[in-house]
Amino acid sequence: MNRKLVLFDCDGTILDSVGIIHDSMVRTFSEAGYAAPVQSATRSIIGLTLDLAIARLLGRAVDGLAGQVVSHDLG
Repeated sequence: MNRKLVLFDCDGTILDSVGIIHDSMVRTFSEAGYAAPVQSATRSIIGLTLDLAIARLLGRAVDGLAGQVVSHDLG
């Protein structure tokens, strides 16, 4: 019998992913030429869609720039 298990860790019970998410944001913002967010700012956007999270960290509405940062389409 072949069994499969899918495990969802939605609240950090098994794995604390804040560090990984923050490191990703720091690298993304640096590559885009923006100041890296502080970890508390990154914590505040966890759970949002990526476009909304990036826009909030940039302090702007979801727009073309936020979309470019999300897709790494920076020219």
